[in-house]
Amino acid sequence: MTTAEKIYKVVKELPESMRQEVLDFVDFLKQKTIPDEPQSGNLAILIHNRFNGLDADNLPVPPRQLFQVAIKKSFIRRYKLFKINA
Repeated sequence: MTTAEKIYKVVKELPESMRQEVLDFVDFLKQKTIPDEPQSGNLAILIHNRFNGLDADNLPVPPRQLFQVAIKKSFIRRYKLFKINA
């Protein structure tokens, strides 16, 4: 009996709500193992390109997220000190 057959045998005995959870988990595993785009290159350059031009001082932020934004701003300021000339 293959793994797929074993899974089918077990899942068909579950209630519908649990079957949906199994399906959700399978979707999660597929997303985790199959990347949308292969990421290659220097990680520092990828980070630089992602945050290049971000104006962290003028982000519109709800009050409940101010602490998280303060941490992000601190990271961006430190990152700019080590900015890579790409």
